[in-house]
Amino acid sequence: NAFPFFATMFTLPQSSKAALDRPIVRVHEPLAVWKHLAALSHFTPDPPLIDLDTVDALLDAAQKYQIENMPTRIRYALLQPELLEEEPFRVYALATTHGLSDIALRAARRTLTLPTVYGSNSASLTNVSAAVYQQLLDYRRRCGEAASELARLTPEGGIPPWIAKDQSRWRHLTTTCHGSCAHTSKTLLVHESNEDSPTIHVRIRTSWLAYLKALGEELERRPNSNNATSPALIGPVIASASSCSQCAK
Repeated sequence: NAFPFFATMFTLPQSSKAALDRPIVRVHEPLAVWKHLAALSHFTPDPPLIDLDTVDALLDAAQKYQIENMPTRIRYALLQPELLEEEPFRVYALATTHGLSDIALRAARRTLTLPTVYGSNSASLTNVSAAVYQQLLDYRRRCGEAASELARLTPEGGIPPWIAKDQSRWRHLTTTCHGSCAHTSKTLLVHESNEDSPTIHVRIRTSWLAYLKALGEELERRPNSNNATSPALIGPVIASASSCSQCAK
């Protein structure tokens, strides 16, 4: 037997009403849980998809029946892309409750694609401790701060260094022409002078600066790279260039 506890299960005291030829042990788990326990104990290949309610019950059963390797065997369930994508908060709660720290981290990362841990999402964290809940909030806050920093201008009023390093990829999209658009642009520092090259300033379209500011704010709330290609943020930049025959190109 893969689970030693079950080997002695029927040696437990029997009810006086139990059939003499067949020992009975009353359990509280539903049949679905025992079917999965049986499959896992016999190492059944390709076990069926398990929903989170069943996973939760299996993990509780593992603790109750002292099945030390059960959490390892149901990792495949918690790591299913469908569950991580659709219910990362609940996967995080289950993983932290049962000491599966690596799965908890993957689920925490997935929660970053969602804007908040309040509302319906908070219901998934009902059974976690205040300390675990605070850890998730702190993790999301620090990730948001790090992501938003990428869109922030330098203290000297220059382009973020990681953007400035590759001018060929952004300069033609963000700078204005020499005509009327130049009057509504802002001159920013791109590169400080050194022994090998001079200082470089460029005229940056104000709508692109507004895009960076809005992107930084959104990344702080929801540090997801998809925000950078949000039509709501990019649209005003395109519209501002479209009104000029030169910049529209």
